[in-house]
Amino acid sequence: MNKKYYIDKTELHDADGLAEGHLWERIFPRLPDFFRSYLNYSVLDEIGEGETAAETMPAAVRGYNYNTIKEVQAELAEMAWAVKQGKLNMADFLEDVWIVLVPEYQNLSPLEWLADLQNLLEKAIQERYGEGF
Repeated sequence: MNKKYYIDKTELHDADGLAEGHLWERIFPRLPDFFRSYLNYSVLDEIGEGETAAETMPAAVRGYNYNTIKEVQAELAEMAWAVKQGKLNMADFLEDVWIVLVPEYQNLSPLEWLADLQNLLEKAIQERYGEGF
């Protein structure tokens, strides 16, 4: 049985709109504070409104340690896997959060912007830690 989910700003829901617990926790391990904060705009509070993902990600990565950043990488990979498997419907999440937070993702599919985030995170990591991270 493949359950489909959608996400709003605070809860994970099944396809019938029933809340399934706090954000992400029923599908994924608890998100690191960095990524949860990133999704909840607090990074923007530090660096200003209207920043692009390419501008925001390096600034966010600089503030967090190796293990936290590796957790974020794993979460992005798991999100992409869940979208590909049809277990995660990102439409409501995209509308509620990402279009506001990162306008350049407005016309991209979830897999495209997840791939972009993964690439931006990798680039930011290499800039901070070098190629061997």
